[in-house]
Amino acid sequence: QAFEEDPDVYVNSVAIQEALQQRKMASPRNECSIRQVETADCKTFVILLLRAQLVAFSHPAFQKSIRALKAKAATADGFYHLPGRAKLALDVQKLILPRFGFEPSREGVQAMIGHCSQFINEPEVAILLDSINSRLGMDASACHRFRDMVSSLVEP
Repeated sequence: QAFEEDPDVYVNSVAIQEALQQRKMASPRNECSIRQVETADCKTFVILLLRAQLVAFSHPAFQKSIRALKAKAATADGFYHLPGRAKLALDVQKLILPRFGFEPSREGVQAMIGHCSQFINEPEVAILLDSINSRLGMDASACHRFRDMVSSLVEP
């Protein structure tokens, strides 16, 4: 049962099932539209967006690149800052962001982070964000620091 609650296991399970086309997961698109950001102010949209990134950043080739960047860097801040990571991540995000209505650019990444910030206090969103940042090479303290930064973006 612990595996059923692990977001990493769930994400990978969904990806495998979709890849094998064994069954289609119930689509949360009824709750919000992926095509229009204006109507996507719902947690389901944010979870789909974050899950897509988690799966992409979990790819072995991407992880190999992250390990190479970490091997060249100092660990002073838990890899909160990792030279080369932003460019590496953007190469992947350029493929994902347009599907969710964001520009495939650095500005699009910033807009996406701002959009996700309104749901940062939702446990599943926070866990997915931490999982993504872990795949991006951050340690637990750096993930927490990033989450705090995202929380500060929430408008009162």
